[in-house]
Amino acid sequence: MWRDWPAWHCPACSEGALGLVKDTIRQEETAASKRARSDDDWRPWEVSEQFSALLRCSRCKEPVFIVGAVSVTDLRDDEHGWYTAEVFAPSFFQPPSPVIRLPRKCPDTVKSEVLAASGLYWSSPPSAANRIRAALERLMDALDVAKKAKNKKGKFDALSLHARIERFHQKNAEVGGLLLAIKWLGNSGSHSSDLTSNDVLDAFELLEHALEEVYESKATRLKMLSASINKKKGPAKR
Repeated sequence: MWRDWPAWHCPACSEGALGLVKDTIRQEETAASKRARSDDDWRPWEVSEQFSALLRCSRCKEPVFIVGAVSVTDLRDDEHGWYTAEVFAPSFFQPPSPVIRLPRKCPDTVKSEVLAASGLYWSSPPSAANRIRAALERLMDALDVAKKAKNKKGKFDALSLHARIERFHQKNAEVGGLLLAIKWLGNSGSHSSDLTSNDVLDAFELLEHALEEVYESKATRLKMLSASINKKKGPAKR
């Protein structure tokens, strides 16, 4: 079972993967689940447990603890008896494991908000969306996008996040469009508790691509490379 666990991102080096340290899983049935066993209509799929385990980075050996809940699924009954599968659902990482890969050049101010959002993702998707929105604010700061602008009276007013992203959009329409989409999801996290974990994953995915474009420019580099090759109809000049 321990070999099937996902390889989460390391919060320390951002390069290695977190693997489960064998024989460190501890799980125990909850008190409510134990009491429910005395009911005449109790069924095996009603078992509820809590778990904890130790993860370790494959590269820098950073230790990370994980806790969560265990439930039963895929219940089957045949001539040999009941067969079940356990589902381990994380609710907390310490320190938080980033949901997305962060570029090496990503500013610490942005990284700290992404890590905070990652920590909240498992227990409160709307709260995680709020922190992703905060990461956009820090990204605008890091990219030196103005915080204030003169009004008609000649005085300086604070610019909203939306206005700052629109200013950035004028310089980089592709990434600016990504950031606006993330901002709308972040707004939903502030005003609605209906935001799902999948919605937040969308925001994380968009943010990951935006950060790659800003700090690694992979797509831009590949576009320029392909254009050079097509123009020369052969290897690009180095």
